[in-house]
Amino acid sequence: MMNEKQKALMDDFLGHIDPEYHALFSDLANYLVDLGYTPHKNKTHDFTIDFRNARTPKTLLKMEEKEQKHDGYRCGQRGIPGLRLKFYASTAYSAIFQKGIQKVIEEFDGRYTGCYGCGDCGAQLQGYTYRYPDGTTVFRCGRELISIFNFSDQDLPEIKALLKTQADYFAKV
Repeated sequence: MMNEKQKALMDDFLGHIDPEYHALFSDLANYLVDLGYTPHKNKTHDFTIDFRNARTPKTLLKMEEKEQKHDGYRCGQRGIPGLRLKFYASTAYSAIFQKGIQKVIEEFDGRYTGCYGCGDCGAQLQGYTYRYPDGTTVFRCGRELISIFNFSDQDLPEIKALLKTQADYFAKV
């Protein structure tokens, strides 16, 4: 359950996005708080909120006033809020999540893939593996959040399941 400060932050954020998305983002925020993640406003030009857990100082999800650029659209061009998350602890997910991984790999022409060598992973790499139709696989480091696009209320159960799996993973490592 959100405290008054968290509710005020979310109300402020919701005032910056299309009312069509209020229920979805409110539901996600409440769910994340129930998982032990606290909303923190970022000091950025656009209104963004990170959800972090003090015990595992990792951001699980980011809500953004404007969606990231993609598919020929500029940042915020469609008037849709942005949603970025970590979900590499899950091995199966639907097409919008696969597409998010593909977009971040191709946005930089395959640069920034593989292991960054930061030492966070230990023996087992933590990240996403994307398989192209020709069988080529590309690894993307899990330190970065993955933007998902064209999401709707229908995706909420899967988003929550992925967040829960990732939160459980973070709690164990």
